[in-house]
Amino acid sequence: FGYLGSALGTGLGALMGTSPVIIHNESAAGVQEGGRTGLCAVTTAILFLMSPAMVPLIERIPCEATAPCLVLVGSMMMGPVKDIDFGDLRVALPCFLTICITPLAYSISAGIFVGIASYYVLGAILWLAEATATIGSSAGTASKRICGEGSSSRRLGSTKSQDVHRGEDEEMIPEA
Repeated sequence: FGYLGSALGTGLGALMGTSPVIIHNESAAGVQEGGRTGLCAVTTAILFLMSPAMVPLIERIPCEATAPCLVLVGSMMMGPVKDIDFGDLRVALPCFLTICITPLAYSISAGIFVGIASYYVLGAILWLAEATATIGSSAGTASKRICGEGSSSRRLGSTKSQDVHRGEDEEMIPEA
């Protein structure tokens, strides 16, 4: 029953053409803080009903007054960055691009789009590089077999080998 209001709000919001995400986030935040009773929902509804009357007062507050709150929220959002594996390029580059593009584009959705797109583009590039390296090493091995290089009479890591054709022992010089 805790999310019944959220479900109804999401359905009504979708019918009215609004974004329903905020309704769920507000409900989840209320439940996380301990507001599991109907009293919390009623209090929130009353405060939302009073908000249109407060619009003239709220409009007089300059946008710059919200800067300290935004800086505080931004610094709290940077906490999970320490858990990003910056040693792995597949993870680090998309995360870095998302973190940089979001404030520069002044759009969360643009930052998320760039992060997701870079993740898939980078994954495709690295996959192609690995596939090309695998195909190249397979072709190199096949050409050595065809040309007769890498005879089975030579053992890797040994300093002496028996020449199969002549039957003589000779000292091998390791190739660099």
